Amino acid sequence: LLARVQSEQEIRAAFARGELELHHQPVHDLVNGSIVGVEALARWRHPYRGLVAAGDFVPLVEELGLGTQLGEWVVGQAVAALAVVRAAYPDDPRFRIGINLSAQDLTPHMIGVIDRALAAQGMSADGLLVEVTESSVAQDEREARSVLQELRGRGVEVAIDDFGTGYAS
Repeated sequence: LLARVQSEQEIRAAFARGELELHHQPVHDLVNGSIVGVEALARWRHPYRGLVAAGDFVPLVEELGLGTQLGEWVVGQAVAALAVVRAAYPDDPRFRIGINLSAQDLTPHMIGVIDRALAAQGMSADGLLVEVTESSVAQDEREARSVLQELRGRGVEVAIDDFGTGYAS
């Protein structure tokens, strides 16, 4: 119980102290090996434990009701990073950045978050890839489908991140 309370206090403090980081895992073209994008991955730079992977802290974030806050932060950081890359390589429209959205993120609110982040950077949605898990879509299939269709209509690409490991397997 004490460890749980301490973890809750630490993750809340991590938001306040800016200990979250966005790391970028390259996505390669299998034909020629070139980098065609990145997947944005949230990490927590814990003051004592070092770099903590998302799988070790995101479930707690979501349980505490902070998932939307994390999703908003990831979207803002990812779109800002995409803007930097697009400015540096304006002749390469293929480059995209993928972000993972949780079940808590699949709401109409997140559509507005994405719209505002893109507008703030003067970006179109064509370089943004939203990755969702099968289980997140299954939690509220109707709303998830509506949100994903709305994002696709705006030019955001949608992918299933863990296809074959859950319901569809």
